[in-house]
Amino acid sequence: MKPVVLAGPPRWARGVLRGVPRIWCVVLLLAACASARPLVTLALPEDVQVVPPPASIPAPQRVLSGAWAGTWICPGGVQPGATTFEAVLVVERLGETEATIVYAWGQNVEELAATGWTRAQAELGPGPQLRWVAPNRTFTFTLHEDGNALRGTVWIAPSHDEIIDMTRARVGR
Repeated sequence: MKPVVLAGPPRWARGVLRGVPRIWCVVLLLAACASARPLVTLALPEDVQVVPPPASIPAPQRVLSGAWAGTWICPGGVQPGATTFEAVLVVERLGETEATIVYAWGQNVEELAATGWTRAQAELGPGPQLRWVAPNRTFTFTLHEDGNALRGTVWIAPSHDEIIDMTRARVGR
């Protein structure tokens, strides 16, 4: 009777992984999982929908279309460096000079703000960039040159900026 091995790499990988410490296998697995698109878990409106951008929109701006997710870092708050919260940006529709967006946020303990979402019109700018104004806040999101990340800032009147790096996300239904 042949023994059954309950742990270890599959037969096809034994030669490939021979001599590789198990910790490196775990690191590679975690890296692969971290690179997957996060699933959006914040509340979004039921009618959120990404409309494919028309061909008339320049290619660099078309990349903005879709869902993005990340975590705000709030260095200028009451407790510097202590506050973070999740956020999602869904670029639903792109026009020549503006975009329809849905922005959702998680609980911000420092500001005692509950989770929520808003739909707004954002200006399209160079970079490419999205910008919109909300009460006491100005949001700006600029696409990274590789097209795989958005760097966001929000200026909160009158005191400080907050920063977020967002990556592509999936909107779950």
